[in-house]
Amino acid sequence: MAGYGFTVDVHKNTVALEHRARDDEVEKVIKALRAVYGIELQVNVYRSGRYRVVAIPVYVFEKYSDIKEQVIRVLCRKYERTKDERKRQEIIKALRRLTPTKGAIAAEHLSQVLCPNQTQAT
Repeated sequence: MAGYGFTVDVHKNTVALEHRARDDEVEKVIKALRAVYGIELQVNVYRSGRYRVVAIPVYVFEKYSDIKEQVIRVLCRKYERTKDERKRQEIIKALRRLTPTKGAIAAEHLSQVLCPNQTQAT
């Protein structure tokens, strides 16, 4: 996002995009994000050890389809790699929140997201 690498962090009931930065780099990251996604983009900054973390909560990036698509891809990869069933359930909850929920479009989209390597028989 805006030239900076963010990680997708799945918490108990939510998802956040996080970027660890030094104290002097935080303002640059925020300015770059707001230049690309608009001045109303809300970010949270908190301290974690020696670094500051620039976090974008899920309710903020739900509005941007390009970010949402990337987050869905990352969550699918995390789902495939993890062995812990509790963590898998948290990832599924996050995927449900980010994918469409009405009608056949939702079913098709979820099947593509959860099983991208399978081809549909026609």
